[in-house]
Amino acid sequence: MNKIVFNKIIIFVLLTFLNAELYQGEIIAKIGDHIIFENDVIERAEYTPRPLYCRGNSILDKKIIINTLIGEKLFSEELNELDIPENIDNYLIGRKNQKMRDVLFFDITNSSSIKTSQYSHWYQLADYEYDIKYLSILDEKLVNKIKNKIAEGIDLDSIYLNEGVSEKKLPIRQEIRIFNLDNYALRESLYEKVRYVGDIVGPIKTDDNVYMFYEIINSKKTINLSPNQQKITADEISELITKQSNEIFFRNYVENIMKGLSFKLNEDGFRYFSEYVKSWYERDKTVNLNLSYDNLEENVSNKVLLSLDDNPITINKILNWIKIHPLEFRNGYYEKMVFEIQLKYALADLIRDRKLNEEAKRIGLDRHPLVLREYEKWRDNYQAMKIRNDIIGNIKLNSIDVPIELNNFFKN
Repeated sequence: MNKIVFNKIIIFVLLTFLNAELYQGEIIAKIGDHIIFENDVIERAEYTPRPLYCRGNSILDKKIIINTLIGEKLFSEELNELDIPENIDNYLIGRKNQKMRDVLFFDITNSSSIKTSQYSHWYQLADYEYDIKYLSILDEKLVNKIKNKIAEGIDLDSIYLNEGVSEKKLPIRQEIRIFNLDNYALRESLYEKVRYVGDIVGPIKTDDNVYMFYEIINSKKTINLSPNQQKITADEISELITKQSNEIFFRNYVENIMKGLSFKLNEDGFRYFSEYVKSWYERDKTVNLNLSYDNLEENVSNKVLLSLDDNPITINKILNWIKIHPLEFRNGYYEKMVFEIQLKYALADLIRDRKLNEEAKRIGLDRHPLVLREYEKWRDNYQAMKIRNDIIGNIKLNSIDVPIELNNFFKN
């Protein structure tokens, strides 16, 4: 293995980066053909687990983060021809595809035609906080039936009990504010106007054929008289309005992309697939990247799981898709559903994301600098860990006791 030639390295770490308000540039360091950007450091600080000795926000912590990234690039220079294992390559492709969809979102929403002025009333309503009880419906046929019962003066609790559910009371959500809602449809409905205790609202369509009725059980208004806090709140509302507008615009875009796509599950194949997935379904609702599918019998893996536009897709093909894009199970209301229904939604989301990947590639976003950099960044991380382990073995490192072999590698 050739030692690193340091005259290949152009490093200009900008100390003003340590004060984000003063430094607004993007490039932190260059190592050969590799570049470390400001956002790389931010992501390493915020989104990647850090060792115990580097979990603060001091100048030293920030230097360690930057040095770690520089070290990864230096190591990666040594391993440009490294064969990457299939499971790691699948992971890297998955990260790249996720970034590509992120770039697609920003690319599409930049052309948003939804006027943010339609949410201008939020500035007056943001001081309200509500407690609600709610009824979520999957069966579209029940919607009109429930609407009629509400019109007859029947309350939601009675409707809930009459539908033969096991719980005795409707689920309740408390202390709802405009900023802590992750459901854009509920936010838009709840903050359409001032709501009063006893108001029953609905149906609102929150997501794929999920309809909600809700009743206000508590309401209060808190006014902050501090001019500074009022300015902060107004700025936060402006950001929220932009976010809401973008989400709605992109949702409509996705619906147009998916329009006409035929998706039909094969009951027999889905039964086998569901049992198999349930056997490795983890608490954190993700797929273990090192999971082997080899123990699935061939006659089962070749069963048709679903059809897309009448094209049969086997269980084995879906499992190969999952190696790149782990199944993601929805949170919130969906967590209360039986596993098989949760799995159907996870499959639908997988197919949606693959369709968005195709659309992103069609307009050339697979060659976007941010997308290419995402792949390179995590490839460098893997290569750095691989070469480090080749030098010193798979041991735990700390800032005090650095193996002499690692120091010698950099000194020579």
